[in-house]
Amino acid sequence: TTKKKKVIQIESGILHVSFVDSMHILILGDGPDYQLTLWSTGTSSSLPVSPGTRHPRHPGGCLASIKLATPSGKTIYRAEVSPTKDNAGNSLICVTGDGVLRLLRLSITNSTFRPATVNLKRKQQNYISQLWLSSGQIALGTDTGDILIIENNATQAVLKLPEPHTVVT
Repeated sequence: TTKKKKVIQIESGILHVSFVDSMHILILGDGPDYQLTLWSTGTSSSLPVSPGTRHPRHPGGCLASIKLATPSGKTIYRAEVSPTKDNAGNSLICVTGDGVLRLLRLSITNSTFRPATVNLKRKQQNYISQLWLSSGQIALGTDTGDILIIENNATQAVLKLPEPHTVVT
């Protein structure tokens, strides 16, 4: 049997792809716009999006899209979706880069990305890696060797590598 294939078209280059589940893909486009797009690969949805809602420019499966252009041309590296949902049932997305840390909510009602406040109480760093933990916390790795644990949009812990250390990026 022959299966129909979907082709996802992105205007800029693709910087990062995150497979959300078997039905959704989060794609981060290259700079300077850093277009973040959530694509549906099928008809059923486990993510909190309104059934049948489609982005007006991409009716073939784009559920939500936003440009993440940064002030003064800072670089974004990746975007990942939380495996858990917040108290309102929204999916959270963490976007990281050089001096960039953003949390976005994927709204249930209108299939859009909404900014969430992040209170780090520290200077922005070059966030080179991230990991969503099953508890809903985010672990962020920096180019200086720090590991930050973020919970409820605020820094809960900072782990530092003992000196001397070298971080390869």
